[in-house]
Amino acid sequence: MAAVLFNNRMTSEEQIGALLNNRGFLYGDGFFETMVLRDGRIFFLEEHLERALKAIEVLQFKTDKAWDSNRLKTLLSNLWKENGSPKDAVFKWMVWRNSEGLYAPAPDGSIHYLIELKPYRSAPAEKAQAYLATTITNVQSVYSSFKRLSAMHYVMAGLEKNNRLADELILTDQKGNLSEATSSCLFWIQNDTIYTPALSTGCIEGVVRKSIFKWAEFYYNSMEETEVPLSAIAPDATVFTANVAGLSLIEKLEDRVFENDDPWYADLQRDLFETTSFSQNL
Repeated sequence: MAAVLFNNRMTSEEQIGALLNNRGFLYGDGFFETMVLRDGRIFFLEEHLERALKAIEVLQFKTDKAWDSNRLKTLLSNLWKENGSPKDAVFKWMVWRNSEGLYAPAPDGSIHYLIELKPYRSAPAEKAQAYLATTITNVQSVYSSFKRLSAMHYVMAGLEKNNRLADELILTDQKGNLSEATSSCLFWIQNDTIYTPALSTGCIEGVVRKSIFKWAEFYYNSMEETEVPLSAIAPDATVFTANVAGLSLIEKLEDRVFENDDPWYADLQRDLFETTSFSQNL
């Protein structure tokens, strides 16, 4: 049995075997979903499952049985009840490949998954000052549209955000086009149209992003994916970020101050997070 050095302490492979055999830890070989429960209702469950199934397909994971909304909802419900059925909570569902091998995994691997329950924190109503990222740029890839366990890209963006004392950091692609925020999708309402960066900029295909498309289609509002720099956003626009924790207005991005007074914003926030249209009882 080989010895290993762990935090300046000599121990055995057997003692920390779970780490040494975890491809999520070793290679970031997996993905995760973060789901929100509010007032006993789970939000965007179908959208989360749809993105997870895409990740399973892209990463070529083998599952013991099919994942569907009933299976996922049952697992979440059991964990929720075991933790005392809190009114509000966040579920983090992590999935990684269970396989031997180095970069190239053995072909017969299945998956492991872990779901944890964490406290819920709503998104801030406003973010006073945002900047464009200078240390990180986005690049589209086969896996850029979902959340990977290897999130160093966003960790570095988060460090820049903190170092610059910013309320938000906006990532761009390599051409300078707007892409996304550090942990949210980016939107702006201008000329009676809701805009969001295209997936070709390398942004994550957020579940709220997809739900806003559904909302716009239902209400016959105009919505467009686009590849544009910051200069394309006019001062009279309403600019905001969105994730499962809610919507947040961006008051200022670099030196541009926005009016943020479009009535669609309040309607969108109400319909996504204050009605039952995008949620279901757990």
